[in-house]
Amino acid sequence: MPERTGNYSRFSRLVRMATVLPLGSSLFLNVRYGADRPQGERPAPALSEALPLTISHTSSMPLYVQLRDQLRSLIRSGALQPNFHLPSLRDLSRQLSCSLITVRRVYLDLEREGLLSIQKGIGTFVRSDDTGQSARRSWSRALVYEAFRSAVGTGIRHGMAPEEMEEVLRELLASIPDKEDA
Repeated sequence: MPERTGNYSRFSRLVRMATVLPLGSSLFLNVRYGADRPQGERPAPALSEALPLTISHTSSMPLYVQLRDQLRSLIRSGALQPNFHLPSLRDLSRQLSCSLITVRRVYLDLEREGLLSIQKGIGTFVRSDDTGQSARRSWSRALVYEAFRSAVGTGIRHGMAPEEMEEVLRELLASIPDKEDA
């Protein structure tokens, strides 16, 4: 008879093994399934005092904006120190009674801003200031590079020489007021 594959057959093999082995054996498997398993969801762990977040489901402001703004201000104020380990997506969504997608969107937005570091399989951490600055700088540089690349492509399609494009860029840069003058 061919052996079935899948979770059911693996489970039934474990149960057979657990019932065959004597209790005193060091190989005894403690299989918890059914009546002895705790019923219902496990309670959500309380938010730590280091992470005082509250969201209002009745507010006109979207939940992700409330959560993003609170986390951003906690990080920028220094209340959350660099390398602080934030709760997992599931834990935070359960604690705040909101969607997992909402928390994921907030974490990704703050990672793009350079405030968080998401490490798959490890967790989400507050970035240190120098890492955040370099990440923001790198992101900004990539955006500007892509805009210039697009502009150069447009110039070439319209028959502009590289010297003409350089001249246009210099004119644009000269027309921008200095930060000191503002």
